[in-house]
Amino acid sequence: MAVPEMKESRGELVLTLIADAVSRRLQRRGMDKEQADEVGAECGEDVRTSLGGGVPVYIPNGKQSTGRIAERNAEIWKAFNGSNYEELARAYDLSVMMVRRIIAKVRREKQWRPA
Repeated sequence: MAVPEMKESRGELVLTLIADAVSRRLQRRGMDKEQADEVGAECGEDVRTSLGGGVPVYIPNGKQSTGRIAERNAEIWKAFNGSNYEELARAYDLSVMMVRRIIAKVRREKQWRPA
């Protein structure tokens, strides 16, 4: 596949990266390049249609297991003082938006717990 141009949107870049990754894996398994590129492009398009387009998607960095994520989220909640989103984002190598989502999720979970 072609190298993505810098003027592509981030979404287009992600879809191109998915298509390229699928193509490379298929080629390593013996599929010819042309056919692998075609399947890769189809997979990228499948992702686009599955998400519906225009949907922001968080892609985890893959550094932590699910169990560790739950522990991290509990630590973030414990350290949260009501306004230290940026500090927590830096401390846990997350975006501020992700810290806000974690706080909101934990807050919802705590509100809905049976007494």
